[in-house]
Amino acid sequence: MKRIFLAFVIFAMFGVICFGVELETGEREVIVKLNATRVKAGLCKLEVDDELVQDCRRWSDTLRSSKPRVVRGFFVYSVTRIWHASASERKGCAECVAFNNNISRNAFNQWRNSPPHWNVMMKRNINRIGVGRSGGYWTLRVRKEK
Repeated sequence: MKRIFLAFVIFAMFGVICFGVELETGEREVIVKLNATRVKAGLCKLEVDDELVQDCRRWSDTLRSSKPRVVRGFFVYSVTRIWHASASERKGCAECVAFNNNISRNAFNQWRNSPPHWNVMMKRNINRIGVGRSGGYWTLRVRKEK
C-alpha cells in the first residue's frame, strides 16, 4: 500500500512513474518536459520503460566511448552503430541521440529543433519512453507497449 501511495505522490509531482529503475535528474527532466508538451498537444503521457532506460544508458555509454563525429551534417559511427540500429528496429523502437550537451534542457531543445527527432517524440501511437545519459551523450527511445 505504501508503494502505491508513493507512486501516486511521485506521479502527481513529476508526471513520471518508474518502479524498477531510478532515473537521474536530467533523465527525469527530459521525460517531464516531453510529457507536458505532449499533454498540451492532446497526446498521452509516456510511461517510463525500464528496459528502454537501461538500453539508452548503455548506448549513451557506447557513444561516449566511441565519440561519434559529424561529417557533412551526418553522424559517423563505428561498426557498432550499424549493428545497434538493426537491433533497435527489431525491438520496434524509435531513437533520438544528442551529444555535446551536459544539460538536459539543451539535449531536449536539440531534439525539439530537429523536425525528424521531434516527429518521433510526438508520435500518437507511442506510450513508452526511456532516456539515458552518459556525460554529454543522450539517448531517447520510444515505443508502443508490447
